[in-house]
Amino acid sequence: MKLELIGQLADDLKQVKDGEMLWQRCLTALGTLGVDGVGYGVIPMIGLTGPGKMTEATFFRHSYVREWEEAVGKDRLLDEDISTELLLNGQEEIFWNDDPDKYNASLANRRLHQLENDLGMVWGQTLLLSHHSRDPVSSGIGLHVGHVKSDAEFFAYWKEHEQTLRTMSEMLNSGMLEQHIDGVVRLSGREKDYIYWSALGLDRVQIADRLCISANTLNKPIASAKAKLKARNTPQAVAKAVLLGLVEL
Repeated sequence: MKLELIGQLADDLKQVKDGEMLWQRCLTALGTLGVDGVGYGVIPMIGLTGPGKMTEATFFRHSYVREWEEAVGKDRLLDEDISTELLLNGQEEIFWNDDPDKYNASLANRRLHQLENDLGMVWGQTLLLSHHSRDPVSSGIGLHVGHVKSDAEFFAYWKEHEQTLRTMSEMLNSGMLEQHIDGVVRLSGREKDYIYWSALGLDRVQIADRLCISANTLNKPIASAKAKLKARNTPQAVAKAVLLGLVEL
């Protein structure tokens, strides 16, 4: 493990004030070791996942090439991603260039795998960071290494840097989930008010009265909070916000 890099990142993260800054510092640190694309996702409610719903259930951000997002579709980035399915089933890591049929891939899984290969996203590793069987949420990270040109070259790279990359990935995950979840989803003060009072059992009219605003005025933060939390209803919004630590009850 490259202790000086870990120490520097730890010092940097002590200074960050929000999730965006934490994300950028971690990207820079991972980049010093040759990682040129990162995808990080958090799933707070396992029951919302399923075929074709991975993106809908996941708070996801990435630094992959723009062509990837455009080719896959912004609203479907993870829907056919077999790595996400495997992580949710508890698999600790997935090598990107494995034959997808090794994992009983669907036709859609294989199609995405081929598309990513065509875009040059061939060598990388996806890691399970937290899992719903032991933690409140599930999370994982994908690390793309574009400078290698063969499986053997990637495995040599991974052997050299694995422990440092894992540690940096855990630092990103810890920072996001424990201190800077705004790097994944950011709620305004009014949106947090709505979530908080809803969690305590107040309805929309009662919350508006408590906040000294009209019920119509509250409609906007209600809608935006649900959208940001990818929630279909108020109980789901409350559950996600509480699991992610966005509100304290």
